[in-house]
Amino acid sequence: MNITKIESLTKTISKVWVDYELAFTLSIKDIKKLELYEDKEISESDYNKIIEEIVIRGAKDKALNIIERSMKTEKEMKDRLKRSGYSEYVIERITSFLKEYKFIDDKNYAANYVKFNSKRKSKRQIQFELKKKGIDNYLIDEVLESYDDEVEGQIIDKYLEKFLLEDGTIPEEKFNKIAANLYRKGFKNSTILKKMRNAQKNQ
Repeated sequence: MNITKIESLTKTISKVWVDYELAFTLSIKDIKKLELYEDKEISESDYNKIIEEIVIRGAKDKALNIIERSMKTEKEMKDRLKRSGYSEYVIERITSFLKEYKFIDDKNYAANYVKFNSKRKSKRQIQFELKKKGIDNYLIDEVLESYDDEVEGQIIDKYLEKFLLEDGTIPEEKFNKIAANLYRKGFKNSTILKKMRNAQKNQ
């Protein structure tokens, strides 16, 4: 096995390629300590030792520090580790470990996301955001079964309160802009118009 390339990732970390494939990232301190350099031949046992004793351990610590600050979906964690220069093999090892010990649980993440956002965001917006975070569609559908569609109307009512004039009407010049803003937030057009008209009629 041959170290074909060493490239700086940050001031303190470098990527190391072995046989023209990204093998691992190491601190510059570790690279010097292990006496690694381009064109150096390393044995398979030394390679495996580096992976298991240094790279995997460091990646676990990094992943746990990330989760300590805020929970992540599997996709978000993989993206973070990839940006840190870890190989696909290391990333899969770490995410498998995190899932096994429930540090990452996409279903639980999605359920909590719905719980904390269902009273201020539309169902469609929550679906879009969870999908962007890498949550599988079947999990999104499952956790949104508890979403109360009537809440969307209450969210719209509260939003409209900011724009009502003293006589309870919505300024005509703002009507289309307000409707467009609510539509962009994922609310159904029919529900938006119904609520906006009712707001004026009920005053």
